Amino acid sequence: MKPINFSSSDLSNLGFAVWSWDIPSDKLDWSPEMFKLLGVKEVDFNGAYDAWEQTLHPEDKELTVAKLKSSIKDKTLFDSTFRVLSPSLGLRHIAAKGIVEYSNEGLPLVMRGVNWDISEHVILKEKISDMNVNFESVFNSLEEGLILQNPKCEIIKSNKAAETILDLTEDELHGRTSLDPRWNCIKFDGSPFEGKDHPVPLAIQTGELQKDVLMGVNRKDGGVSWISITAIPRFDQSNSLKDIICTFVDVTKMITMQKDLERKTKVLNYNAKLASLGEMASGVAHEINNPLTIIFGKLEQIKYMVKDGEPLEKISPELIKIQTSSDRIARIVKGLRYFSKTSEDSQVERFNLNEVLLDASGLIKGRLGKRGIDLTISPFEIVYVDGKKNLIIQTILNLFTNSLEAVENLEKKWILVDLELAQPKVKIFISDSGAGISESISQKMMDPFFSTKDVGQGTGLGLSISLGNIQASGGELYYTMRNDHTCFVIELPLSKT
Repeated sequence: MKPINFSSSDLSNLGFAVWSWDIPSDKLDWSPEMFKLLGVKEVDFNGAYDAWEQTLHPEDKELTVAKLKSSIKDKTLFDSTFRVLSPSLGLRHIAAKGIVEYSNEGLPLVMRGVNWDISEHVILKEKISDMNVNFESVFNSLEEGLILQNPKCEIIKSNKAAETILDLTEDELHGRTSLDPRWNCIKFDGSPFEGKDHPVPLAIQTGELQKDVLMGVNRKDGGVSWISITAIPRFDQSNSLKDIICTFVDVTKMITMQKDLERKTKVLNYNAKLASLGEMASGVAHEINNPLTIIFGKLEQIKYMVKDGEPLEKISPELIKIQTSSDRIARIVKGLRYFSKTSEDSQVERFNLNEVLLDASGLIKGRLGKRGIDLTISPFEIVYVDGKKNLIIQTILNLFTNSLEAVENLEKKWILVDLELAQPKVKIFISDSGAGISESISQKMMDPFFSTKDVGQGTGLGLSISLGNIQASGGELYYTMRNDHTCFVIELPLSKT
């Protein structure tokens, strides 16, 4: 293939400025494009070599001239970029190439070359460089951890926050995959976080966003960083997976606070339960003492009846009275046992709602009797529900106690319990002779720590705990007005079996 030879006019048509420099006479010859490129008027051009040097930017002049002289001396291509200060165009970036012709004796005769404007290219390159600098600055200033992973799940880039949160250096992170066993990740309950549940492999596998996945990462210092991860798959124009952006925030403080709150809530629940037991103590003692008195009295009576040779027909009714009193004590003790279990110990079970209401009423009848409060449980057919039995009886007892305190100073003092079947649930209405609760209080009374009692007179957790107890059984607890009186409603799921 023959080389293509370009004339000066051809080069000018292509946007190049052509020049030549007669070295022995120190004369320059510029094409019209050269004057336009450098912003020099032809009338001001004296044709001397100095005319070119005068256009160079002061900061570039020494290095550019040195390159020019070096190319002449070493007989190499003059290849340089430099800035010029144009009187009409201002600062411009110029690229130049030139080659020297030599005499037979090796003396430089003439250098011929071309110049062209690269200002737009340089400015664009500077902008891109600035963008990269800004991107790196923003990338590393983020408080959120940010990791870029390739389709093989390997980490290829990470920011400073990611390295701090994970307690790893950049070198330790790069190349590691999400499934690396060194992560030793755990779930909230402390169990191992298996690879199949990891958001990044899931994002690679499904091609879908994996959002807000909670994970505990064991740090080198022995601590655990709890992070909430979001994995975002990105695709190229051919819809092939390009990479995965993995962002995460450190929620360790929030998790620690949550666990601390759970621990404190358990303590408060326990204290509230003890408070309820304390309030019941005198009433329970009275309830047990009455049947015990009957039992001891009847035993003494039977002893004399046997001694006197009374027939069995006369003794049997007294034995039945002892049996009834013993059953009454057993029911009270059974009710107290419900307070020995915590929410975690409780299991959802099928039970007779009638028995639970009787057990709860047995624990408070003594206190109600002392205050002259009537408790009526409307007769209803046997109803079986599914729920956490001990938590439900605690809730019913708490509602009885609230009613007791609300009506004990009223002229009419009563508590009424009745049921309504509303498939697939049953509604338990616990009403009292109170005239209702104001809206300002009813809107807040289910909130933790809200109380209308004086400081030191209550925890403010009774209704909040009761609500949680009922919800743990898949039910609901709420307040309403019924027949112009105060009423709390418990909804529980009817047993499916």
